[in-house]
Amino acid sequence: MPREQGPRPWARQNVNVQVSKEDTLEVIENADGTFTISWDEKDPRYDFLKDLTPDQITAMLEKSIQRMINDDESLLDSNE
Repeated sequence: MPREQGPRPWARQNVNVQVSKEDTLEVIENADGTFTISWDEKDPRYDFLKDLTPDQITAMLEKSIQRMINDDESLLDSNE
């Protein structure tokens, strides 16, 4: 079930993410900077996504991305 999200300032062109061939979650950046997220609705790992709104998915992704950025910055700070 694809869900489109709005443009994000950190977006890069032609970003497609799929963890492995067995993983059904796929994130594709569209030409306009939005993202389409899709997954196999029969995949139990992503069953929770079908009950979320696009805004909830966006908030969840933004929080996770910010956490990854902060973790990377922490690693850089500790190496100085």
